[in-house]
Amino acid sequence: MSPDIYDWSDNVDTPRLRTLKCFRREFRRFNAPNLHCLHIFNRSDFPARSAPTCKDIRHLHLQHTSVNAIRFTFVIFPHLETMVVDDYCLGSGDRIDTVTQSRLESMTLPLTSDRQEFIDILDGFHLPMLQKLTVVMEELKPLEVECIMAALAVATFHEPTIDLQMATPPSEVDMDIVEPLLSVAKDVTVCGKVLDLLEILPGPETWSTVNESPLDSTNEEREN
Repeated sequence: MSPDIYDWSDNVDTPRLRTLKCFRREFRRFNAPNLHCLHIFNRSDFPARSAPTCKDIRHLHLQHTSVNAIRFTFVIFPHLETMVVDDYCLGSGDRIDTVTQSRLESMTLPLTSDRQEFIDILDGFHLPMLQKLTVVMEELKPLEVECIMAALAVATFHEPTIDLQMATPPSEVDMDIVEPLLSVAKDVTVCGKVLDLLEILPGPETWSTVNESPLDSTNEEREN
């Protein structure tokens, strides 16, 4: 966004604008009925009466927001198809108990140290069209899996793909930790790559060696 925006009038008519990256205070100035993609850089706690002419947002990226603001966002922008959140905090203010978003297909959320906040975001969500839930984390541990499972339990989904964004490569993922997610998700991916059990589990050659009985070895020695 140009620095000269501070010299603009309070209301900016941009009927053809479809993509916008700005701070929240600038966003409130725009009359952009055809705006589809929005990226807000700073903290974004949208008031209920925010930018009534920009309700056709389809793709939203928030740099920092609050748990309650995320829930209100779905009410303010009912046509959202994708949503990405980089960071969030608990925040304050009123809370919406139930949220129905019938168009959302993809949602990206970080899993912070306060795992309850992650659960609170999705508590009471009804997302029938959600195809992928991306969870950003440092590393996958049993507590992180328990948190994701708890969040899925308090929301309504239709077996979305769970994509884990972390530094651990797929070949080094502990399947014993991931296994509970496979019971509630269509697929589990790491950075977009489907976990290949053949890469993680021992191969057939290893299985035959491991499963070879002492009797088989004795018989081979007698034959020789």
